Amino acid sequence: MLDSATPETNRLVIYYNSNATSLSSFAATAYTHVILSFARPDASGTMVLDGNLTATVMGQIPTLKSAGKKVMLALGGGACSSGQWQQMAGNIQSAAGQLAAMVQTYGLDGIDIDFEDSAAFTGSAGYDGTQFLINLTQALYGTLPAGARLISHAPQSPYFFPGWSSAYVKIMDTVGAQIDFLNIQYYNNPNFQEPSFILGTSAGSVAGMIAAGIPHTKIVIGKPVGPNDAGSGWMPVSDIASQIVTPLVSIYGSIGGAMGWQAASDPTGSWGATLAAAMAPAAAVA
Repeated sequence: MLDSATPETNRLVIYYNSNATSLSSFAATAYTHVILSFARPDASGTMVLDGNLTATVMGQIPTLKSAGKKVMLALGGGACSSGQWQQMAGNIQSAAGQLAAMVQTYGLDGIDIDFEDSAAFTGSAGYDGTQFLINLTQALYGTLPAGARLISHAPQSPYFFPGWSSAYVKIMDTVGAQIDFLNIQYYNNPNFQEPSFILGTSAGSVAGMIAAGIPHTKIVIGKPVGPNDAGSGWMPVSDIASQIVTPLVSIYGSIGGAMGWQAASDPTGSWGATLAAAMAPAAAVA
């Protein structure tokens, strides 16, 4: 069962990856979910927070919670090595237990899995990435504290294609009921990120994922906030609203939401406010 307190449509998600902007400032924005980036295992397998997630930053979590925001912790990210993922795959219960302890310690609402070890989907990483993510999701769902069981994943859009073993189709087929939403990275993949692709019918498009059995309410459209926040895929937020969000809302009535990487590029919350307004004609966020 999913956490009934989380919005089921029109989420507005931001990844917090730099303390150049105070975490507490996002309490007054339209964002519904703030994801702190990142946790990763060290050489001994002990889960540690990135240096930007200082004690001062983590101490601001209650301010967000008081404002009704969901605050989650991201695992992995682009800087997480294949070796680190393989290490976690060898001791999933330890990784899940440590993450659950962090959730409880900091009063978080759940975990986001940002897995980018593409080789694990093509048989050249020494472990099965698809089965690992299934097992990790199950372990987290069984280990996270009651009332703090939000689980999201942040797959790159090609991970739904046969060339990547249709990994996320298989993951959602198996543990989709335990995954609240997918922050789809529609960036850094030049053939899989344009509005024409997102609104098309290929695997990894919104319609393609729906055809594979993934509810549209779990599909969150991820884009870079600033032009320097990704290697490719950036669009002005007005274009994201008019060329992606508004058409999806007109087709489906609501969408799973929109996600931005990263918070440091939206210090006033204006990027988020623009997309919140574009989603406003649909059902209001619960």
